[in-house]
Amino acid sequence: LSALHARPVPPPSDPESEAFLVAVASLSAREQEVLAGLLDNRRVSAIAGALCISQHTVRNHLKAIFKKLGVRSQPQLIESCRRANLAMRFAPEGGLPARNA
Repeated sequence: LSALHARPVPPPSDPESEAFLVAVASLSAREQEVLAGLLDNRRVSAIAGALCISQHTVRNHLKAIFKKLGVRSQPQLIESCRRANLAMRFAPEGGLPARNA
């Protein structure tokens, strides 16, 4: 699964957002998948199920993401992604499998 796809979006409006996007690019493919799930408003348990990994492993990936991106919580991570227009860069078909309706 590839979490990030090139999509036409406006460039970040400030240097902080640009630095954030550079840091996001340093995430591993699995960390990007976990981030995609989080930005899709999924809980840890749903992300774990979709990726066939344990909830503990998802939390470990989140800790690594927090450290790499310089954030301390999921709400701060989501807000930082929103400010950098990152959520718009995650293509639905490239993220996690679709939720069962």
